[in-house]
Amino acid sequence: MRLRKLPPLMIAAGPALVHAPETFSMTMEERMQAMEQRMLQLENKLEKSEQENADLKLKLAATQKLVAATAAAVPKPAKVETGPSDQAEKAAQARADKELESWISSFQQWPTEGFDPNKVTELHERVTNLEKTTEAQKAAAEEKAKKSALTEIGDRGIAWSSADGNYKLALRGYLQADFRTFFDGSNKTRNPGSDLTDSALIRRARLTLEGQLFKWVDWRVSPDFANSQLQLFDAFIDAHYIPEAALQVGKMRVPMSLERYKTATNLDFVERGYPAQIAPNRDVGAMLHGQIGYPGYKPHYSIQPVFRDWISYEFGWFNGTGDSTPVGQSDVEVDQEKDIAARVFSHPFLKSGIEPLEGLGIGVAGTWGNPINQTLNKLISVGQQTIFNYGGSGTNTSAVVANGNAYRYYPQAYWYYGPFGLLGEYLWTNHRVLATSTSGSKSTSYETRMDNRAWNLEATYVLTGERDGFFGIKPQNNFDPLAGNWGAFVLAGRWTGLAIDSHAFEPFTGANGRSATLANPLTSVSSANSWGVALNWYLNPFMKMQTDYNNTYFQGGGGSNGENRRQEQAWFTRFQIAY
Repeated sequence: MRLRKLPPLMIAAGPALVHAPETFSMTMEERMQAMEQRMLQLENKLEKSEQENADLKLKLAATQKLVAATAAAVPKPAKVETGPSDQAEKAAQARADKELESWISSFQQWPTEGFDPNKVTELHERVTNLEKTTEAQKAAAEEKAKKSALTEIGDRGIAWSSADGNYKLALRGYLQADFRTFFDGSNKTRNPGSDLTDSALIRRARLTLEGQLFKWVDWRVSPDFANSQLQLFDAFIDAHYIPEAALQVGKMRVPMSLERYKTATNLDFVERGYPAQIAPNRDVGAMLHGQIGYPGYKPHYSIQPVFRDWISYEFGWFNGTGDSTPVGQSDVEVDQEKDIAARVFSHPFLKSGIEPLEGLGIGVAGTWGNPINQTLNKLISVGQQTIFNYGGSGTNTSAVVANGNAYRYYPQAYWYYGPFGLLGEYLWTNHRVLATSTSGSKSTSYETRMDNRAWNLEATYVLTGERDGFFGIKPQNNFDPLAGNWGAFVLAGRWTGLAIDSHAFEPFTGANGRSATLANPLTSVSSANSWGVALNWYLNPFMKMQTDYNNTYFQGGGGSNGENRRQEQAWFTRFQIAY
């Protein structure tokens, strides 16, 4: 087949035709719209001024006029005589010429006045340059995005992360404002449970700053500013190359109390029960922890050990703290001895297909240590009142400390199914105690063992039907009364108690020859039993209001021999915001 030159009209149309191959199947109006849209897209990308936009439209109109003028001026190609052997080629070429002439004739209606043909090449070059510039800017934007930080604001606070996911930083916190009211009768009695002070206070004002390095090293710092006092609750590093074995080092929660692991924002009652108040809170040390998934399932990782998998374990080595040690006093080691703390927790029916039992979790925790002259702290009631104290006035002792073998045993469990929830835990705490009595230059000592116990049993029901869980609930509908939405409501009931070893009140001979005791029976109780009911109102995932009433009965500690401490009737209300 012989090669044939393009018609002169095609050469004249040049750049205006090359970039519009699809116009063969378009109407005139569609061709105009396509060309205008193309120019507008280029102008928007380069953010040119309105004046430049108008200029480009004029040049586009000029291109249309050039095509029309060229089509009118160029004659049709002359026919070429050929032999019979070229009949097929001639027929094909004739059809192509006819289609081309038909397409060119469609431009005849375009305006032709005021057109400068010298601008055609310039316009084509400019469009080409604009396309190159746009591609370069797109590549530069993609490269910048790889290095830019991503910001996210949601129910987990404010989070920043690198584009490759290697570095993360998050800031979150919560605020709790409490109101406490006591129904304690007359203030004229000498009973220690009388004339309790009603108050309003900031219970917690806590910030948490946490981050991640190279995807497998996390860290957290959590200071609290409540009551204008700075306390450091958490400060640790957690290396978790694999979720089955992570190493946490620093100041952290001791793996003991189940209720304490719920975190303060998810509590069903304003204050925790007796086991959580007595068990170690925070301590400094190192802990190996991990999650083991159900066979065939991948385990999850969390910076704070949580119970989400088939089996969870924690094993730690700590400085060691006594019962009810305040967080602010757990940063410094007072002796050379260390505590071992461990917990194993399991969801035995997870992924079993037995839906009512999949929310059952069972665990056991414990500590062992050998403290030397460790301070023994006071114990408080559900109403946050001191109800037991070692030593002090009326005991004829100068010091009472933990000295020798000490251990704790802590079985625990919970069960959640639909809107129902149950949580139970029991604490045995046993430690050797050394009491010293002095009189002038004379000193005597007394040594015994203290075996205290505490328990807590809670039941919850979500009145609005949401699924209950260990870490709280998320309302199906946020508070919006105009739309008929009121958030979520949770009703809770609790029985929690405390039993003090009788050795605390058994007399021994002091240095002055008079009786001495570890605790004063006139001001310290031997047992406490508290019954309570609570209503929690979740307005949305960030805001919560809760109110509870607790009625506590005591044995002993009533101010005189044989009298019990006055019944504690406490009504607490909390307003909380957490993000």
